[in-house]
Amino acid sequence: MSQMDILPNQIIRLAQLGQQEDLFRSKAIWVCASCMTCNTRCPKGINIAEVLEAVRQILLRGSHDHLNIQTLTDNRKEELPPIALISSIRKLTS
Repeated sequence: MSQMDILPNQIIRLAQLGQQEDLFRSKAIWVCASCMTCNTRCPKGINIAEVLEAVRQILLRGSHDHLNIQTLTDNRKEELPPIALISSIRKLTS
């Protein structure tokens, strides 16, 4: 399975600095399982999981996606975090 290529605090920093291209290229926004651990551990009280969901939504609304659900094998679907599959399916329902 893929690992997060940047840490949650780096995601927030990229967003703060307006470096959206670097942020949008990140695998981390698709790997996030929305477990909310980063939210509860953040010393600044930032809702990082919600930021990641917002970034995914921006990309999906622009028809950009990290996954093409129709080309994934059943084994690959089982390996992926559920949120990655959900995000991929959302673009087909809007």
